[in-house]
Amino acid sequence: MSKQLIAENVIKAGMIVRTKQQNSSEWVVTGVINVYGNFIEIEHVEGYLNSVLMIGDILDCQKIDDKYIYIMTAEVYNVKFASRSVILKIKTIDIINNKREYKRYDVYLSGSFCKIDDIYENYCVVLNISLGGISIVTRGKLEKDDNIELVMYNKKSHIITSECVVRWKKRNASNYYYGLSITNMDERSKNLYRNFIRNLRRKEIKLCKKYKSQHDTDITCL
Repeated sequence: MSKQLIAENVIKAGMIVRTKQQNSSEWVVTGVINVYGNFIEIEHVEGYLNSVLMIGDILDCQKIDDKYIYIMTAEVYNVKFASRSVILKIKTIDIINNKREYKRYDVYLSGSFCKIDDIYENYCVVLNISLGGISIVTRGKLEKDDNIELVMYNKKSHIITSECVVRWKKRNASNYYYGLSITNMDERSKNLYRNFIRNLRRKEIKLCKKYKSQHDTDITCL
């Protein structure tokens, strides 16, 4: 349920937020510059140029801490090219408990999967990863508890394979979203996968420290 919260009560300058346009699956990570009431000012990063962000666009936003996941809907109120920032007006804030066993990292990787003991491959896009699980979007149909072999390709052309079980599914128009738990991964893929997550973590901590150094905040870089 949407809470009647003011954005400045849960978001502070120096924090990291994730945003995406509602017709997109790709999240953009950026830092908060200022907060006033239900308006937040965020850094205008390259991802917004690639997606042609415009005034009036509606964005999905996320902020995650140790206890809660804040899921927000925001409207692009202004784009300030001189200061390279974007003003968002937060419309709704939903709060859910953060019960995830492992920290998740947003990615956008090509992949394919097939059911165990099947040879038919389905194209998919990997949306986020953690040490224990993976989220994908695809046109292929799966059911909860299906066992699949997943192949993903990171941006360094490394191929990572894993066996996974479907934990949840959600449909949006003609796309299917699946949450997967990793059940098996060979040593080569495991090393590549863990190194990839380590690099994502380093980048996030570096970005967090950058914004923390620019603002008088007590946020923790996890």
